[in-house]
Amino acid sequence: MESKIDKKSLYIKIINIVIWVILYILMMFCIIDFSRTRQEKKPLFCIKKETKNYTDGSVDSCLGLGYKIYHYNRKSFKAIEFGPFWTKDRSNKESN
Repeated sequence: MESKIDKKSLYIKIINIVIWVILYILMMFCIIDFSRTRQEKKPLFCIKKETKNYTDGSVDSCLGLGYKIYHYNRKSFKAIEFGPFWTKDRSNKESN
């Protein structure tokens, strides 16, 4: 009976370690891309890249693992934005 409990507790410990390692790696991806964005460099860990062209420039977007990065290169709006994956392109909004 004791060996079943020991095996179960060993599996739980292994699963716990694997989950923490995965979370640590994801956090490192996010920190690396965030720091590169602050230095105005291109992100390293993009899953999906898109470029939207407008009459006065373009907006490059990068979907990372849980985050989005927008690089606005327009005459009306120049900026780099780092945010959660649900962040939307701000340059689409019409000013009121």
